[in-house]
Amino acid sequence: MKFTSQIIQYVRYYLRGETIYRIHSPIGFSLIESIFRRPGNSKFSDLESMRQELLISKEEIANIDLGAGKSKRNSATVRVERLAKTSISNISQCQQLYNLCQWQDPRTVLELGTSLGFSSSYLQLAQPNARLLTIEGNPHLADRAESMHRKIFKDHLPEIYRGDFSEVLPQLLPTIDNLDLVFIDGNHTFEATSHYLESIKPVLSVKSMLILHDIYWSTEMTKAWEFAKQMGSNKMTIDLFHMGIVLFHPDIYKTEHLTIVPYWMKPWKIGLFARSVH
Repeated sequence: MKFTSQIIQYVRYYLRGETIYRIHSPIGFSLIESIFRRPGNSKFSDLESMRQELLISKEEIANIDLGAGKSKRNSATVRVERLAKTSISNISQCQQLYNLCQWQDPRTVLELGTSLGFSSSYLQLAQPNARLLTIEGNPHLADRAESMHRKIFKDHLPEIYRGDFSEVLPQLLPTIDNLDLVFIDGNHTFEATSHYLESIKPVLSVKSMLILHDIYWSTEMTKAWEFAKQMGSNKMTIDLFHMGIVLFHPDIYKTEHLTIVPYWMKPWKIGLFARSVH
């Protein structure tokens, strides 16, 4: 049933989706152009080599899930290869995160859901001097992520905090003056995600970006995405199906909600054939 629902959501996303050529807002065009840019593969070779190793790893670690995936039927352990296949963003999505982080040029980044450490690594690669804080509920996963970070980064490593998001955030947020970029990829429930968004809101900078992963993973996450779209003013939201982006910027005078597909998915909406949104 869940898979069928996601197929229906994808069809709806595709039908309402527009290409970059419909966007005439300078900020919107610049941001969307950056999302689909293909960065040089040489920057990610070490990371992707590690991904390939994890995809065949038979190692088992304790299965501690504090989010929507928790169940009494969950086994006590889980193979790393399964986590690598199901719990981390694919290379295309990781590169989009990298592009978004480069475009945003943040000083401080917060990630909820470290997992094996791939997303945080791509974000830190995009902004090597930024302070990146990431929270993981499973301490064994956090240890694996930290080990990978040490292999990738020589000096400036992401800061990993272990524990339930709802317990760590109240201790961590008072130490942060301004958050420029937030990536949420954990505990996929409406109640939890909306609570995190409300907690983070007071420390968001004037020019900040929220990224929600898996916005169509469930009806609750879709509801959480709708909640995020209503936060604040002077904003632009972008639906990419696998993730949703909320950009706050003082130069955005009218709130826009955009659904964007790569131009090759709708080639008839290129250039002169596209209607524009200002």
